[in-house]
Parts: sequence; C-alpha cells; structure tokens
Amino acid sequence: MEREDPENPHPDVPDTRHVQVHTDQVSFTGTVAVTGELDLADALHLDQALAAGAEQLKLAGSTESLDARRATALGEMSRTQLALSYDDPTGSAAPTAASRAAGDVVPPPLRAGAHRRRRWPGGAV
Repeated sequence: MEREDPENPHPDVPDTRHVQVHTDQVSFTGTVAVTGELDLADALHLDQALAAGAEQLKLAGSTESLDARRATALGEMSRTQLALSYDDPTGSAAPTAASRAAGDVVPPPLRAGAHRRRRWPGGAV
C-alpha cells in the first residue's frame, strides 16, 4: 500500500519548478544564462521586483536597455536578499547578517562593475 506524502498532496502532478544558473557556460562578455519555472504568484512578484529595480537604475542615471537594467536588478537582489527571514519551528531565526558574520558560509561579494563588459585597447569588447 502506497503511503500519502503530506508535503505533496498531488503526487500525480509533477513539480516542475526549478531555477538554474548556468555558470558552466559563460559568454565572451562574461554573462551566463538563468532559466527556471516558478509558481505564477512568485513569477508575478519577481517581474514586479525586476521592473521596480530597473526603474530605480534608470532614475539613478543608467542608460542601459530595459533588459540589461532588469538583469542588473536581479544581480542586486541576489546580493541583498541572501536568506529568507522566517522563524523555524524550534524558535530560532533564519541566518542574519550577524549570524553570517559569525561564521555561516556566504558567497563573497563581487567587485562593483565586475559583470560589465571590459573595453580592450582598439575598441574590442
């Protein structure tokens, strides 16, 4: 007899959500593809957050295309929202900046502009 999984109330419907950052395929300009499939609500919120971030970059003087500003906004989000802020059932909070400083593993920050195209002598990119 098959047991019911309380975390998957619809076992016949596969969960296709995923996010992949293709760091193994870096372009000549230093960019990588990001692909994924999200719940509709999460996708709508992400789209709104990217639009807001792109608008803030434009207001700050960015002359990049909307797509480039959205990509930059996603990168900014990745550097500022490093952990979900929730309390677990045991009463301890999710990792914070203080707990990360105390030894939790955190990706190192990137140099500002490190993701931008580098101009080489003679105008080549």
